[in-house]
Amino acid sequence: MDISIEELKKVHAKKTKASIIDAEEMRIIIPVLLREIVSLEKKLSESEKYIAILEAKKPKLTREGESGKAQWKIKYCDKKNRLYIKLKGVFNSKSAKSASNTVIAFLSHTQKQFDVINDISELEAVTDLKVLFHLKKVGFSLKQFGVGRSVRILNEENKIIPKLFEKGLDEFNNIVTNADSLEEAEKLLDNNEKFLKL
Repeated sequence: MDISIEELKKVHAKKTKASIIDAEEMRIIIPVLLREIVSLEKKLSESEKYIAILEAKKPKLTREGESGKAQWKIKYCDKKNRLYIKLKGVFNSKSAKSASNTVIAFLSHTQKQFDVINDISELEAVTDLKVLFHLKKVGFSLKQFGVGRSVRILNEENKIIPKLFEKGLDEFNNIVTNADSLEEAEKLLDNNEKFLKL
């Protein structure tokens, strides 16, 4: 008996239960359906292996660097469409240029309306006002690539650094808010309504 899965769908898809008339047909159909399920499970398993291979071949979406007393770590999470920027230490124009170029290089991986978490809680100082130029360069690039919301993680004791970032970045970003920790920043971005009320 030649059985078509498509024909079975047409005949039985809307039925909630088989009638006594269908019993003989069901006896023949069940092994066919089981074979189809086994075949689909095998294809799914092969697809998952292929996806894992593709995931492994994706470019690394984390970069770290340092120059003098400055350190930076840039990471992009494609699942959340979120860019993480962490700056530590003391920045001059040279280190700011390197860090800003790293951020801009990552923007090609982002999708429209990507979020940014900018952790400057361990940024101690800047030694050169040219750093402001590199901040503005990043801010302009973020806007060009369609940045959505931004959260800045601050050190409450350092009053100068936040003001510098306000001058350099805020004019280009849609919505900027502050947080005390990475966990708080993540929660703000994961909860749209709460973010918008701030």
